[in-house]
Order: sequence, then C-alpha cells, then structure tokens
Amino acid sequence: MTTEGTPLRGVISLSAAARLCNELFGLAPNPSTLFRWSTCGVLVGDRRVRLSAVRMGRRLFTTKAWLEQFRAELNCGPAIATEDLNRRAADATARLQSRLRTRPKSLPRRKPR
Repeated sequence: MTTEGTPLRGVISLSAAARLCNELFGLAPNPSTLFRWSTCGVLVGDRRVRLSAVRMGRRLFTTKAWLEQFRAELNCGPAIATEDLNRRAADATARLQSRLRTRPKSLPRRKPR
C-alpha cells in the first residue's frame, strides 16, 4: 500500500498505537482518542494539529514516526499560543479599561415603587 508514492512501513493500528503511546510517552489514551486526533485534530492556539493516519478499508493506521511528529507539534505549539493569548488578554484589558473611563461616574437612581 502506498500513499503519495511513499511506501508505508511500520504501519500500526490505532489500538496498537495507543499501547505504544503508553510505552513512549507515559500516557495511555483510548484508541478512540487517537481516532479523534486523526480526524478532528487538537486545537493549539489558532491552528489545528492532526495525527497523520492512513485509511485501509474501514480502519485507520498510523506509524511510530507520525506519533512522535504529532507529539512534537503539540509541544512546540503552546509557547506560541501562550504569547498570543497574553497579547489578546492585554488588548482586552486595555479596551475594558478605556470603556470604564468613558462611562458616567454615577447613573441616575430609579425611584422605589
């Protein structure tokens, strides 16, 4: 089986990949989690990172190299996302403070009924 001219060597099922994750990374995700990572991906900052997989018939397969690449992409993303989130939070704080300065100091009180 080939994908884009590249022969697939070392292809493993998502169940085997979940067991391999436990050995490699110390976490044991459910195979359905790996399925979700390969179809939907994981949102990291403003981008979506997907686990590479190939479909053979009705089943999805991945490789050890693709698992390591997926982990590397997840690990390098949060630093960028944190800087971006800090900038967004500072902008939102500045906007809120400018709105609070423009509001009237006291609002007229309603008469009690």
